[in-house]
Amino acid sequence: MEESGHLRRIFSGALIILIGTFISKLLSYGYRVIVGRIGTEQYGLLSLGLAISGSLIVISTLGLNIGVQRYVSYYKGKMDNARIKGVITSSLKILLPLSLLFGALLFALSDFVSVRFFHNEGLSLILKILAVSIPLTVLGDVFLNTIRAFQKVKYEVFTKNIGESSIKFILTFIFVYLGFGVVGASIAYVIAVFFTFLLSLIFVEKKIFPIFRTKVISIKSNKELVMYSIPLVLNTFVFLVILWTDTIMLGYFKNASDVGIYNAALPTAQLMLVIPNALVVLFLPILSELYAQEKTHMFSSLYKTLTKWIFGINLALLIIFAAFSREILTILFGKEYSAGSGVLVLVSVCYFIFYLFLTSNRILLALEKTKSVFYITLIGAVSNFIFNLILIPSYGIMGAAIGTGASLVIMALILLIYTKRIINVTPFKKNYIKILISGILAFLIVYWLKSLFSPESLIRLIVASLASLLIYLAILFILGSFEKEDKEMLRSIYFKSR
Repeated sequence: MEESGHLRRIFSGALIILIGTFISKLLSYGYRVIVGRIGTEQYGLLSLGLAISGSLIVISTLGLNIGVQRYVSYYKGKMDNARIKGVITSSLKILLPLSLLFGALLFALSDFVSVRFFHNEGLSLILKILAVSIPLTVLGDVFLNTIRAFQKVKYEVFTKNIGESSIKFILTFIFVYLGFGVVGASIAYVIAVFFTFLLSLIFVEKKIFPIFRTKVISIKSNKELVMYSIPLVLNTFVFLVILWTDTIMLGYFKNASDVGIYNAALPTAQLMLVIPNALVVLFLPILSELYAQEKTHMFSSLYKTLTKWIFGINLALLIIFAAFSREILTILFGKEYSAGSGVLVLVSVCYFIFYLFLTSNRILLALEKTKSVFYITLIGAVSNFIFNLILIPSYGIMGAAIGTGASLVIMALILLIYTKRIINVTPFKKNYIKILISGILAFLIVYWLKSLFSPESLIRLIVASLASLLIYLAILFILGSFEKEDKEMLRSIYFKSR
């Protein structure tokens, strides 16, 4: 019964996050579509700017963002407010000067980086603008992870998913309409990030856990927090290799236009993260609480149930991407982006596999296996760098897709095997076979129907996608793919949402 209660908390939180994430992804995707319509080269420059600033953000966090979520959850389970405050304040004191330093370095070196490495002076102003976002994003992330640790996900949805995405989309539309182009899109991005930083701070201070106006005397957790986060520092450093190597190498070996096409396909495939991210938002905090209370025996059922739901739901998205890859890129971005349709299919399959084992990653973090997470990420980063270095010069955007996709699959398999070794549990059930057969049959039917009624407009694409989902759901029901626990969870979510 207690395990069922934890699952309900996870799925209730996931429902809130899912709604917010859907809105966020829709608006963020719209942001990219607006910029993409300016031209492949301009969109490529913004993608390079976001890749470079994003890499510095990843380094600047030092892994402390995950450390905050893990240890605030852990001490919450022990009801130790002094150490909760110590974790948050220690993180802020470390990250504030570091993020300011990296922001200043990017601003100062923007001309050199733009001309020397990417042979395009137009990138310099974009980098100067995006440099401002580095400290805002890093510090805002501390507050967002505090919100997650307290399992108050509605505040994150209001702040990050809805607020930031809406501001970014609306301001970009206005700035581009007024003729500011990609520079306007960069300014809109920074303003939106500032909104998230400010509002997340207000929510934490007034609604969740007062930091600056509380009388609780903090007990510093510097050593514990840093020791936990040191492998994650290295992990975040090498993960940025996986995150941005393909984009940056394409910019170096090829041109901004190729970067633009590739970065129309890549964020589309990364929509695979929406469902896994929604489901695991409360997974780590709950696992950390259970670990603090020495109830690790409950890990197994949570692990199996969440992984199965990620598999079943993301398979529906994969069917749509595989069946309508060319139509998605052409309708949303323009005809010149249709060259990335093969990239979209390939990377979607690889992201499908990788995100399936996001639950394995969270179990390792809850059990303080941060060194293991680092080594797994390091293997992925090295393989990603080597694959892209070999493949991009000869095969361009498809080479980047193969290199990045292969490294993601390698990491996923290692995560699965290592988690099995630690907790002696694999997430798979016989029921997966029924779900997989349902997905294959649905894809074949949808692909056949596409030859008769090919979607040539956004409305037709939406209708075709919804029809694909209905066909997939119908086959799932016909094959009896929903187990008793799935039906109970769906009922509880339904009544919770009413």
